[in-house]
Amino acid sequence: MRGLFDYMCYYDALLSFSSDFEMAEGCGERLPAGAVASVGGGPGCGAAPGGPDEDLRAHKAVLSARSPFFRNLLQRRIRTGEEMTERTLQTPTRIVLDESIIPRKYVRVILHCMYTDAVELGLVLRGSPSAGSLGEVQALVAGGRGASTRTEEAMELYHIALFLEFSMLAQGCEDIVVESLALDSLVPILKWSSQPYGSKWVHRQALHFLCEEFSHVVSSDVLYDLSKEHLLGAIQSDYLQASEQDILKYVVKWGEQQLIKRMADREPNLLSGTAHSVNKRGVKRRDLDVEELKEILSPLLPFVRTEHILPASSDVLSDALKRGLISTPPSDMLPTAEGGKAHSWLRQKNSGIYLRPRLFSPYVEEAKSVLDEMMVEQTDLVRLRLVRMSNVPDTLYMVNNAVPQCCHMINHQPMAGNPTAAPTVVANEIPVPRLSVVKDMIRRLQELRHTEQVQRAYALNCGEGATVSYELQLRVLREFGLADGATELLQNPYKFFPTSGSETRVRSWPSARWVVVG
Repeated sequence: MRGLFDYMCYYDALLSFSSDFEMAEGCGERLPAGAVASVGGGPGCGAAPGGPDEDLRAHKAVLSARSPFFRNLLQRRIRTGEEMTERTLQTPTRIVLDESIIPRKYVRVILHCMYTDAVELGLVLRGSPSAGSLGEVQALVAGGRGASTRTEEAMELYHIALFLEFSMLAQGCEDIVVESLALDSLVPILKWSSQPYGSKWVHRQALHFLCEEFSHVVSSDVLYDLSKEHLLGAIQSDYLQASEQDILKYVVKWGEQQLIKRMADREPNLLSGTAHSVNKRGVKRRDLDVEELKEILSPLLPFVRTEHILPASSDVLSDALKRGLISTPPSDMLPTAEGGKAHSWLRQKNSGIYLRPRLFSPYVEEAKSVLDEMMVEQTDLVRLRLVRMSNVPDTLYMVNNAVPQCCHMINHQPMAGNPTAAPTVVANEIPVPRLSVVKDMIRRLQELRHTEQVQRAYALNCGEGATVSYELQLRVLREFGLADGATELLQNPYKFFPTSGSETRVRSWPSARWVVVG
């Protein structure tokens, strides 16, 4: 397709341009916005204003396949019979585009994208002016500057793509706009994307950039150029990368700057720009009307999560409370009915003041490290309950060939011994299952012991028989959905069911090195 675009072999369409006035004058009436088609070289409505060298070659099949706009245009010509005339004369179809809708400087970019699916802004004709119905977009993004930037060209091309119903071109333009996101381009992109004709996807990406780079935005003058809607969208996000203290601080600063702008706009024309104007002399903080500032900040402050401001004795929070910007202190600073203070970061049944904290990266990393430390501490506690054991058996009952006494539980044979209170948990954390479940586990353990592979492992006689037994116990526990720490349930079942088995320990001990101490 790239070669077809470069050489345009077997082309059957010509794209030319005309202003809306010329098109209407040639036809005697105003035509619908967009394009008209006529037989190349022939007279009539839509004739190209320039010579053939100014026309761009194309293929009608490609135009129809990529753009419903061109497809409808060519289908209308087929219905009117003009297509048969062109085939008879063997002339290409001339498509005249309204330059006030589709500027000439972008047509090579559009054609290149139709053939290659790539948006190449290097093909823009820089010397060709573009003015017309897209002027308001250009004024919005250019801000009165002379030359258009790459971002502004992508924005203008995006609207042309929507007009042509060319989705691939629109997506490519969106990607270019998002790739150009930076501090200096953030506000224009936010303004453009929030308009009805803007891109919602670009708007979401711009808000994401604002949340991610909030600390850099507030430390620059970009903060004061943000609109209330954009700042509100940022502070409502759970992923805003800033502490609540900084959020409150810079929201108040933004509100003070907006109030100063109001005061400057209210000045008489004679005073504005003089030495006595607000812009010249500046405004001190004590001169600001607190009630008017509170009115400006009223839509924003409810979304500042003051309950999570650290430290609790923050000067920023205290100053906002003293000025009356925050009507009530954070709920965690108020005493509860039971006495003491509630914690808004804890979800409690009897407390309804829980407020979800933001996923601020430093706080998230700190929480993860604390959780890792807690897991290590729990592991150390488990290790304290483990006793090192020798590989060499120290008693005869550990190596005898007697049948494990847990079989008496299955056969319901009476056992000697004094009944005691049975434990309700194993390893201080795992609830003891029902007796029937334990019997099934012991049956399964016996089945595994009599398998050929396990018998071969026991027959090796390398002093690791206890390891084989321990691995069998782990397998049984996992098959029944129990944690590995419940091995004592199979080693000494009588301890947990004193009236249903023998108090003699089962000969299958844990691994050759470790045993859980009761």
